[in-house]
Amino acid sequence: MKSIALSQGDSLTRDQLPEPLRTEKKLYSNQHRSNKPVTEQSLEDIEGVHVKRVLEATGWHKGQACEILGVSRPRLRRLIRQYGLISHHDVEIDSEMNEDA
Repeated sequence: MKSIALSQGDSLTRDQLPEPLRTEKKLYSNQHRSNKPVTEQSLEDIEGVHVKRVLEATGWHKGQACEILGVSRPRLRRLIRQYGLISHHDVEIDSEMNEDA
């Protein structure tokens, strides 16, 4: 991640992160939380939530999301399919198409 490479010192502060990642409310809103306690969630459950948070925090910028998650673009596409993730943009387009039909 560029932020780490460009940071001065041993730690990152919130102001060194890209704007979408600075807004804690976006990352930790109730829509991302599971009703299960963390100790009852599988690693797969947690991974899906984390991937969704990162995609939403980056405005679905897949290049930035890949960098943050440390995965390749093909791997990110597989994760999106695996967890059935859909961007808000895709939902809007889908609803517009249904209205035209």
